[in-house]
Amino acid sequence: MARAKTSSQSARRRGGAGGLRARPARKPGGRAKTSHLFVSFWDLCLENLPFGLFSHRELTAKEAKRLIDKARGANSLRGVSQDDLLAPYRKHEKGNHAKLCRVLTKDYEIALSLEDFVLDDRDEKGKAGYFINPLQFARIEFGKRLLVVNCHYSLPKRPRKARLEFDVAADSVTFHLFESLGSTAPARRRHGTP
Repeated sequence: MARAKTSSQSARRRGGAGGLRARPARKPGGRAKTSHLFVSFWDLCLENLPFGLFSHRELTAKEAKRLIDKARGANSLRGVSQDDLLAPYRKHEKGNHAKLCRVLTKDYEIALSLEDFVLDDRDEKGKAGYFINPLQFARIEFGKRLLVVNCHYSLPKRPRKARLEFDVAADSVTFHLFESLGSTAPARRRHGTP
């Protein structure tokens, strides 16, 4: 069964980011910008798309793994989500997210977890506050790309008695990369004013 949305792992085992910084990408004009890879499961929104030209292409699992691993090594991997996966009323969405993480880890050797989608924002006193990186803030522009991971669902091999649930069909996972190709249209002011 396909998920209605067309817009876009087990816990990862790593020793920490080690304070690595992303290598700045060079714009043709010489200004450096930090390169980021945003990863979203299933969803894409209008706020993600740049004015002007952009590309959308499907990647192989091997290409997606290479991009994710490279971004993680450069400390520039940012998971984003349309749903607040930490909210108590989003247990179903968090469960679907965890199922896709498990399939990516087990079947594709792509280690993503909820931690990749969480922002640890400490206040002045050092008290931690955890937030899901919102999908709407992942703007595709020079040096910032969005990888949308999509999948389909199937009935479980063994039916569960409690309620009807679906599993991620491991062979249905696809990887879609969105990149800016440069702006050819001037940005208009919001609210329809020219």
